[in-house]
Amino acid sequence: MIVLGIDVGGTHTDAALMRDGNFIDGVKVSSSKDVHRSILDALDALTERQPDLVERLDLISLGTTQFTNAVVERRALAPVLTIRLGSPSGKGLPSGVGWPIDLADRAIRASLHLKGGHLFTGETL
Repeated sequence: MIVLGIDVGGTHTDAALMRDGNFIDGVKVSSSKDVHRSILDALDALTERQPDLVERLDLISLGTTQFTNAVVERRALAPVLTIRLGSPSGKGLPSGVGWPIDLADRAIRASLHLKGGHLFTGETL
């Protein structure tokens, strides 16, 4: 399995390419205030060295301390729509359950619960 991991930090954005748990290649670029731009810059730098990267990927994993900081500090939050698969069984746990009320009120504008998903056993709903 070929996995691309991208971590957007406040100063640098790292992208690491792994095959079956072994490091293949990686880059470090300066982060932008725009998380999207930081991700694209890292992808551009890595695809210069790995031109067929996109065709080979099985999984992309994204982490960002910018998101964590926005949630912790409650600043620069944009309201979102959450989409949850698992209806009807998942309706017992609404989006934002367990979140601090002020965060859920500011961040979750609307929620959709759609049929589909999997049980914890892996069984298809």
